[in-house]
Amino acid sequence: MHHHLRPARSGVTLARAVAVGAALLAPTVGLAQPVAAPGVSAQAAPEDPRLPYRAVAWGLLGTGAALAVASGLVYGMGVDDEATITDAAKTDGVITGITQVEAQRLQDSAGRLKTFGAVGFGVAGGLMLGALVTWLLEPEAPAPCGPAAPAEPEIRPFSLAPSLGPAHAGLQLGFSF
Repeated sequence: MHHHLRPARSGVTLARAVAVGAALLAPTVGLAQPVAAPGVSAQAAPEDPRLPYRAVAWGLLGTGAALAVASGLVYGMGVDDEATITDAAKTDGVITGITQVEAQRLQDSAGRLKTFGAVGFGVAGGLMLGALVTWLLEPEAPAPCGPAAPAEPEIRPFSLAPSLGPAHAGLQLGFSF
């Protein structure tokens, strides 16, 4: 029996890739579907269209938070290098606590570390904002069918809708409580 490797289909979309990633991630984060008890027929529940959005949102949020912490540490190292220079005793413009070569190395390091930290904060903020937008744009939950169906429709606590007018374009954010 020979198995031939075939090239991947070129029709792979981001949605399919995210769905596969979410399906692989689901058992590890407690998103797996419940298993029917022995002797009870398990009905195939419709796939929740929100799952890929939630997996992406949590991934973006976690990555952004981790990057924010790392950026804070890097920025703090730059501030510490800068403080070492300013804490050195100065007499007539001459640094007496450290050598000039060491002072220049610390100044270069401080600038570089603070720049990396600030850029990291910006990227982290963008990732966390992307998580919020992904969460706000997730599709509505599928309507349950059968006797357990609720009588009232689900109310979403947040909504985000595009707004376009003759003098403006933007997004409208709505809240309900």
